[in-house]
Amino acid sequence: MDNMIKIAPGIYLVRTLAGFRKAIRAEFSDYCENWVMNDVQGWPTSYPAVVSLSLGYRGSSFVACNSVHVNILKAAISEA
Repeated sequence: MDNMIKIAPGIYLVRTLAGFRKAIRAEFSDYCENWVMNDVQGWPTSYPAVVSLSLGYRGSSFVACNSVHVNILKAAISEA
């Protein structure tokens, strides 16, 4: 089982921290060659999660991440 699956541009299913790092490299490999975890704001606190990744800027560039745990997403879909 892959620890990272691309769902759409900038949106990934990540199963582990390693998968999250892989998603960042996949999304920003052309822009951020030397990124570090300190340059990421809002990473997932639990896995598996669906994350959306984008670039942000507040005096310097950073990776902005919004995430939702898969179980929360499943519950929201079942209520729709």
